[in-house]
Amino acid sequence: MKTKIIKTKWPLYLLLLMFLSPMIAAFYVLYGREPPSFNTVQHGTLIQPALKLSLNLKPHKWYVLYMRPTSCSAECQARQQTIRKLHIALGKDQDRVIFASHTTDEIGIVAQEESILVIDPLGFYIMHYPPQAKLSGLLKDLKRLLKYSHAS
Repeated sequence: MKTKIIKTKWPLYLLLLMFLSPMIAAFYVLYGREPPSFNTVQHGTLIQPALKLSLNLKPHKWYVLYMRPTSCSAECQARQQTIRKLHIALGKDQDRVIFASHTTDEIGIVAQEESILVIDPLGFYIMHYPPQAKLSGLLKDLKRLLKYSHAS
């Protein structure tokens, strides 16, 4: 009779194992190991959370702001010219982006001189490029942003 009791408990254990194993696996995935690292494709630094700027901006336009020094040297002026050429390189999307240059005092945020800021159509500062960043990376990021955004 004792063997008969043992034979009748195995379906219960199997059923219990079937219901508990997904919960144990989920707990392990969420808490039992390091968080996953994702490969990113942007060239600039993504600002998280995005900062809302209180600037007088045109609606439905992307902005690329060059943070010029208060006294702009020949090197600074050459960089501004190169950034203006990016506007032409955007092709059919150039009417969706406004390139401008401001000093850090005019913007009201702490930003390094000669860095580049990308502002979305809602007025959020979303991306930052350091002073010596390659502008080809900025162009690639802008094209990707414009491709996937639905704002004008």
